Amino acid sequence: MLTVSCIQKEKAPKTFSFHNPSETENIVDALTYADMYIFNHHLGELEKEYSVSLITEEWKNRQLINSDTAFSVPLSSSIIENIGEHKKLPAKIRTKIEPQNDSTLFVTLSLNDTAKSFHLHLKETYDGIKYVPYFPIRYVDMTWQTNKNTPLVFYGSMWPDKEHGFYRFAHRSYLTGRENDDETGELLSSSPHYFIIACRVE
Repeated sequence: MLTVSCIQKEKAPKTFSFHNPSETENIVDALTYADMYIFNHHLGELEKEYSVSLITEEWKNRQLINSDTAFSVPLSSSIIENIGEHKKLPAKIRTKIEPQNDSTLFVTLSLNDTAKSFHLHLKETYDGIKYVPYFPIRYVDMTWQTNKNTPLVFYGSMWPDKEHGFYRFAHRSYLTGRENDDETGELLSSSPHYFIIACRVE
């Protein structure tokens, strides 16, 4: 911990403390500087056997233009033997996104021990301007329902603010699935091209 004293004229000094960030925060920052993004989600313990699919949706101008299933695997409560004890393992989904260049992403999706990697291609936008920056945002506080796509990660482009002459993006670092979430709604309706990584439990 680093301590700094600030002295104002004719006033007693005030002391403030800087606290070192957590190791987790340091790792996240290091990955971001390395242009790599990793997002983990947990489905929790499953009460019975389900089929879980990881899906990539591509959206352009508010329209779903493509949907690909990376893989589908059967999952139960994942009971394993561990020195004579039963242990339940929650299903863990990991999304890793690595931009290769201005137009290509390398994505790896994993569900427990199953994984698949593939490329996604970004679009030219706005009167021939190539490769407007794209950014990832994770969904938080999500609850899943059977037979329904549940969004996990958004990866989308900025859009022009013609009134002020610059490009805009989201105002915060997370999205939600709540219908009354205006900031999530604004991003999904304003970004002209984006991908959604989603899971589906059946």
